[in-house]
Amino acid sequence: MFVVDAKHHEIHYSDSLNWPWPSNDVDQICQWLQHHSFVPFSKGLALPHGMQDDSYSCTIAMVNIIHHHLFSNPLFSYNRKEFLCIQDLLYLLCAHINIKDQSYPSYLRPSTAPDNNSQSKSKSLCSAESPSPSLTSPPGQKFPTFKCSCAYGD
Repeated sequence: MFVVDAKHHEIHYSDSLNWPWPSNDVDQICQWLQHHSFVPFSKGLALPHGMQDDSYSCTIAMVNIIHHHLFSNPLFSYNRKEFLCIQDLLYLLCAHINIKDQSYPSYLRPSTAPDNNSQSKSKSLCSAESPSPSLTSPPGQKFPTFKCSCAYGD
């Protein structure tokens, strides 16, 4: 993951597999920035990141690097990867439930009508603060709870 810091004219890089800086990519970013009238950028510090231990958690590890950089969220770890996947899935679901775009089927679009069943289904799906009663957690473990507020503003 790259961060282009226009304020300090630096490019930062991070990789959850600890791969080295991809010099060709950094050079291309610098060339693009110079072509668009930015002053030259230098190589900044590597961004902190968690370490992935598999070949398929790249996306969630990258999203976590961004969350850590912007919001100081805890770094990705093997023990937290499923939690982070579910958390980001809920963020995406809530964002889609809030969309009132006509290109989505009507059952996916929330309505502002208070008596509309699709709204109450969307609201209960999105704002659930505890797991469904039909889900059972393994002995000694609790499911994490999530809070996702969907806004149906005017």
